[in-house]
Amino acid sequence: MAWTMRPTCVALDARDEQARYASIARRMESYALPPTTAPSTSSSNTTIGTADTKAWADSAPQMFDRACTTLLWTEMARTLAASTSYQTRRANDLVSQLQLHDPGPHLPPPLSTSDEAEMARSRMAAVGRHVGANLIERLTRDRARLTDALDRVKFICKDLWMTVWEKQMDNLRTNHRGVFVLQDHGLRSLSSLRASDASQSYVTMHLAYAEGLIHGALERLGVTAHVQAEMDTFPGCAFHIRLVQPSPSSTS
Repeated sequence: MAWTMRPTCVALDARDEQARYASIARRMESYALPPTTAPSTSSSNTTIGTADTKAWADSAPQMFDRACTTLLWTEMARTLAASTSYQTRRANDLVSQLQLHDPGPHLPPPLSTSDEAEMARSRMAAVGRHVGANLIERLTRDRARLTDALDRVKFICKDLWMTVWEKQMDNLRTNHRGVFVLQDHGLRSLSSLRASDASQSYVTMHLAYAEGLIHGALERLGVTAHVQAEMDTFPGCAFHIRLVQPSPSSTS
């Protein structure tokens, strides 16, 4: 009796297993994605991907309002100025405490207002230096190498300035001996203000940022130079670039 029941149990188990496999197969078919394109007999006419896929690959760059960058520059200048003022107060408080416990000429003098302004200007220039170096690397990535110093300065006047300020430099002068003067008759971050509303510290901070842009771009292009910004008729400004020539001892 036990021998006759065993084949029946095996047969039932086999049917259950087949039914389970069939159910899994039907579920997998329901999960399958539809074909993206109709099959083609010619390999040259085969289309890979759908229209949505191509739209994602060739998507337009994300744009934002120019006012956002103007607000960013303004808040960045205010934040760096406030941070520098706080650091100056802490440093002076520390010096005052040290003078109470151990007075003497070995202690540094307290920081003055001019020291604070120079520290804030240097920090703003460092930000511009970082931005200019990275932007110029991106702009020149797919271009032929710029070997001449004049070509590099021209590239900064045209491409870099257009990327940052949406305008080119208005004038470029050189004596062909390593000295360049770049003139912008209306710096974008200052042109939205009236001369009476722009404080000296505000103008200095924005000039420092633009100065840092040029300095960082030149450094990334392999040019060692001194860059100095000065105010012309508001909101115009000029940037003086003097190339640093390598000494004979360093080249030999």
